[in-house]
Formats: sequence, C-alpha cells, structure tokens
Amino acid sequence: MSVTFARQVPHDPGTYIVDFVQVSNDHAQTPIETIGEPLAITVDPSEKIVADVTKFEFPDKIDKTARVPFSLEAKARQTATNTLYIRLRQLTNTKGEIVTMKSGTKFVAGENVTVSGNYSPGSSLEDGIYMIIVEAGPTSSKTNPLGNHTVYAQTVTIGDVSGIEAIEAVNTAAAIWLEGKMLRTATAEGQEIESVDIYSASGLLMARNMYDLSALTPGIYLVSATLTNGSRTVAKIALK
Repeated sequence: MSVTFARQVPHDPGTYIVDFVQVSNDHAQTPIETIGEPLAITVDPSEKIVADVTKFEFPDKIDKTARVPFSLEAKARQTATNTLYIRLRQLTNTKGEIVTMKSGTKFVAGENVTVSGNYSPGSSLEDGIYMIIVEAGPTSSKTNPLGNHTVYAQTVTIGDVSGIEAIEAVNTAAAIWLEGKMLRTATAEGQEIESVDIYSASGLLMARNMYDLSALTPGIYLVSATLTNGSRTVAKIALK
C-alpha cells in the first residue's frame, strides 16, 4: 500500500524525524511502526525568509458561526514589499482557506510588522482540524513561510470535532526538534515543559533536562517531554 500526504515542514533550521500515525474515523491516533532507520529531514538556513514571527494570537477552537480576532507581529530580516498570507489548511494540505491576505506589506530590515483583524470561517469550510500557515511573497505561487515556525505552528479546531481530536491537537501538543546539537521544545499555549528525558535507541536513559547534547554520541535518540498537565510527547531525533 502507498499513501500520499502533505504536511508543512518546519522552516526553522534543524533536523526533524518523520513519524507516522493512523487516524481513525473518531480521530484517535495510533503510531505506525517503521522498518529500518527513521526518515530524517534536515532544514538548512534560508535567505528567502523575509521576516520572523515574534508574536501570534489566534483561537485554538472556532465555532462555524463565530467571528474571532487575530493578530501577528513579525520582525523583518530584509527589506521587501510582499503579500502576507495567513492560511488555514487541513493536515492533508488539500483544503482550507485564507484567513487574511495583506498585499503591499512593507518589510524593512530590523523593523516590526503588525497584522490584525477578525476572521469568520467560510460557509463551505469543512469541520475538522487545520494547521496555520504564515507566508509572504510577491505572488500566491511564490511564497515562503515566515521564520520562528514554533511561534505560529498551532492547530485550530473548526466546528464540530470530537473531544479526542481536540485534546490530541491542543492540550497535549508539544514540538521537539534539533538545531545543531541543541535540543529545542515548544508547547501548546498555557502549557510548560516539566521534564525532558533522553533515551538511547535501546531504551537506556542517557540524560534528563539537558538541552545541549554535544556530549552525546551521534545517533538516534528518543526524547520524552512531559508537560505540566501530565501529558507526554515522544519524538525521535537524529544527532549528528
């Protein structure tokens, strides 16, 4: 069996491990075991990023009939005039809609850009979980994500979605990734990392609450992050 899927790749430099899960009709997620070495994706620094997001406010759950405020702040890396897009896309990247499109947005290196407004889900938008995409470019087909991906990398529940899905996507959300030999983590809004355990591929505890991994031997490790609400996220990392 072959499966085609799409997912936004975090644009912040680092090495990421791709994990696979099966999503049932009630939105429950079951991890799929992979054979052989895990798939690792390395994101190199890019000169195409026009700005880094420093603050992003957007609800994590929206009723289909609601009208909600949103705001975004970004610091420009370079000087350019682009169209800035905030989009909602399904996790399969097949459907969604534009939250806002600001043409003629002026980015001046070192200065801040602020975008705010109100958003109402379109009548044809399907119920479900969506990911936030923030991009800028001269045309809709020539855009690049803004930097500081973890600031705006959140999921949004639109309409009637089961409690299981909402809990998985919001309350227990934590991102874990590498930047060189530095371990980075980010959590859902309102949550904090309580502890981080690092295990070898064989399950041996190698370190606890350590973020500078330069002392560890290159290889595959499992990182377990426990949030203040007791939930736990596990990710594979490839240390080089």
